[in-house]
Amino acid sequence: MGQLLAKLETTPTMGVQLWLKPSTQELGWPEPQNTVLTAFAEPLNTWGDNSQLISTETWPDGLAPGSLHYFVGTFPEKKIPLPSASRKFPKSQDRAKKLVRSWIKADLPNLWPAAKDQATGDFQWNLLVAPSTKKGPARLDSQYVRLNINPSDHYVLSVPGSVQYRLPAGGSGVGNLFLAGDWVRTGLNAGCVEAAVMAGRAAAQAITGVNMPISGVNDFDSSVLPISLLPIVNILHRLKQNVAAGVGKIDAYCVTVLKPTSYVKQKLPPGLSLVPPAQKLKGEHPVILIFSRQRHVRPGFMPFGGLNYHEFVELIPSVAFDDLGGPTGGPFSYMPYLLLDQIAPVIVGTNLYGFNKRLARIRARGASYEIRSEMGEIRARFKDEWLPGDISKFDNMPEVRDLMELPLIGQTPIGSWVFSYLDFGLDAATFQGISGDVEIGEPVMDPGPESDGTYRYYHFPSIRARPYGAFRFSTKWTLSVPLRYDDTLGTAVPKDLKDFAATWSNATTRRFRAQF
Repeated sequence: MGQLLAKLETTPTMGVQLWLKPSTQELGWPEPQNTVLTAFAEPLNTWGDNSQLISTETWPDGLAPGSLHYFVGTFPEKKIPLPSASRKFPKSQDRAKKLVRSWIKADLPNLWPAAKDQATGDFQWNLLVAPSTKKGPARLDSQYVRLNINPSDHYVLSVPGSVQYRLPAGGSGVGNLFLAGDWVRTGLNAGCVEAAVMAGRAAAQAITGVNMPISGVNDFDSSVLPISLLPIVNILHRLKQNVAAGVGKIDAYCVTVLKPTSYVKQKLPPGLSLVPPAQKLKGEHPVILIFSRQRHVRPGFMPFGGLNYHEFVELIPSVAFDDLGGPTGGPFSYMPYLLLDQIAPVIVGTNLYGFNKRLARIRARGASYEIRSEMGEIRARFKDEWLPGDISKFDNMPEVRDLMELPLIGQTPIGSWVFSYLDFGLDAATFQGISGDVEIGEPVMDPGPESDGTYRYYHFPSIRARPYGAFRFSTKWTLSVPLRYDDTLGTAVPKDLKDFAATWSNATTRRFRAQF
């Protein structure tokens, strides 16, 4: 415990809550409510617009504020007396309020231009909600100013070389004394509510002896991320930017089929549900079909080489993950079927990413595809309808782009859910309007009235002619590190990306044996 107190560093913090008569927009801030801003003026450098909370407060008729704002930051004085140890503590509170008054006067007008007194350049104190008897800076007395200088109230810092001195929930060294808080050792070395929740669950486990799953708590030396408590989309975007598990080039023909929502729901496994896409469709949901040539597909850390193969993808966008205890975020895209003519990417995609990949015979001649697998046959023929260009040349692309840029969710053969991000690099892609005909049947698509009872025939005009039309695109893509989650193992990144390369390599050497 002594080492923990000596090595873990903390800092006192301060905060203020301001109720103002004007709305946030009337103060001169252009964005809608619920704004969060960091890196503002010290010492209260973080602002949160919490005006939505006003409706839960009790105010006399006609006196309700127009906006409510929280500001927090670090108290600049490090060596301050403890409340229980010195009579000088009230002076610390006075210094904090004086600091807040100076900050409001000098810095808030820069955030809210309409709050500036044009005559003096200072903040208009009369905008604060307060009794009419209070004038000028005295109106701050009716707001909420807080100084957190109690040791237990300090913000815990994550300084270099400190994580090994954090104690686990059951490691106090004192009988019947269990630890909880964001300073306890978990898989998340940070001062935040997520770390506090993880430590609380770890304390409950230590007290009861119940083996409950707590993502990241017991895996200090692995690459486990506690994303079951964090927004999955934020992490996937960071992984997309920093770590490419797979890269390749694609030349693809894409069409979008609008199917009854009730039918598309049946294509999802238990645990997933549909959510309406941004473009509302009455009783229908989009399903994207992609016919592609993949080139130079390889792990991201390999500078050259890779596999070439043909691929067919069925993509269902706007899918929600139903596990309330799992990763948050979304919506996602789910791929019921991926058909490839190379065994190596089938093995890697199925086991690492949860993609439902299957081996197929795919014959591609120019813009024509003939696909045969145990699922039946798929045939497609496309033709160019317009000159190629970047995405800005195609007015109807934003609707489809929104669907193609959603993170992916898959399920491995052992039931684990896997999250990943496939970045098509659409801003750098070359697009072309096409038209096409597709012959397809179950289980990918249901036969309809225009079919012979087994296969259905679809004609797709160019995306230049209508939204969700057919188009072709060529680009380089990157695939993020997979994040795996199940309710017993928690959530993890593969411990070593070299394992990914080894799996890929071994699968490649076995591809002929697997085919026969």
